[in-house]
Amino acid sequence: MNVYPGATEQDDGKDNNCNGLIDENHSEPAALFDVSPETFQRSFLVMGGVLAFVFLIFFLRRMIKHNVPEFPKTPSRDNTEDLVILSLEKRTETEYRASLESLHRTIYPVGSTRPIEISPKVRSEIISRIEYTARLVTNYSNPERSVSLEKPAEELKKMGTVIYKNFVPRDFATKLVHHYLVLEVEDVRIPWELMYSDEFFALKYAISRRIKSDKTSEIQKSKRIKKKALIIADPTGTTPEAITECDYLKKILEHYFSVTYLRAEKAGKVDVMYHLSQGYDIIHYAGELKGESCLPVYGDVLSCGEIEKNLEGSPVIFINGCGSAKTFSYDIEGLAKVFLQKGALSFIGSLWRIHDRKAAEIAADFYRNCLYYSVGESLRLSRKKNYSSEDVTWAAFVMYGDPTLDLHGRNQFR
Repeated sequence: MNVYPGATEQDDGKDNNCNGLIDENHSEPAALFDVSPETFQRSFLVMGGVLAFVFLIFFLRRMIKHNVPEFPKTPSRDNTEDLVILSLEKRTETEYRASLESLHRTIYPVGSTRPIEISPKVRSEIISRIEYTARLVTNYSNPERSVSLEKPAEELKKMGTVIYKNFVPRDFATKLVHHYLVLEVEDVRIPWELMYSDEFFALKYAISRRIKSDKTSEIQKSKRIKKKALIIADPTGTTPEAITECDYLKKILEHYFSVTYLRAEKAGKVDVMYHLSQGYDIIHYAGELKGESCLPVYGDVLSCGEIEKNLEGSPVIFINGCGSAKTFSYDIEGLAKVFLQKGALSFIGSLWRIHDRKAAEIAADFYRNCLYYSVGESLRLSRKKNYSSEDVTWAAFVMYGDPTLDLHGRNQFR
């Protein structure tokens, strides 16, 4: 019998040496886990939490990468010294006065100005050649055009160089190193944004015009997360191309804004006045403008005074109509002035009539850019993207207002 005190312990399931231990020499692998029910449950919950956390991080990174782009960095957006004001004041038919001032820098007791003399004949020829190019552009956008348009940007570059050389003093030119440029100009017939040195000003600078007025405007910050856009298409029923433009815009903007779309009879006077009072962030109008009137609507005209009474909020105004950027002699001077005085964030108008897919793409790019950039930078980027030597639609638009402001109220330079 193998069971007695002092016997050799064997792997037979018995206490061979009678010391109270069974098979004491048998060694089993150490347990890797404590598999008691409580410990197993805790381990399972911890492991599940870790896996859920890892999955959440992975999911969020994909969302950020594909759907929520990072806030783009614009040059010196938070630096108020990156804005310069170039004033070109017309004194007489032959004399202008130029001044240059950086915002928020020391204001000296005596401002630096330069007299500029220019022949009325030269000014007249510049204007006539720009307007001739504009007519060709308008004809080019017409499907039934009979005149070919060969590199109109070359003609604009030629005129832009002449404007730059004759209106910007040499010592001022070396100081135009800022990204944001505000123009104070009274001679609205000259396309100052098309001045050209090594590049068109409209492509080089986040550029805008400032209107002088005895009234002050108040920018109202929108607290809405979802922005609202109002589109008014061809209320006079005379420019069907404008409907094509606005149909395209509506499809694009619906991804980013809550869109209200008014076409023809839906854009009556009372309807437009009501919508102006609803605090839209963007108001886009495409259609024909008529002479001295303010803003045509279906079967009527909305006066500048009626716009002033009804407009609420601080929208970006984009009026794509013939000559909408030019100043009108009216009760309240100009569409731009009435909208800006009432608190509009910015006003964009067209120097000539362009209603086509390219104009719509420029506007759509501008609105998309406004989600991330200041309004001046948004228009510059849109122009830059759509720049072409054969198609100068990018050159047709003029912006009024502070180019550093944006739809979300970030980094407002006041």
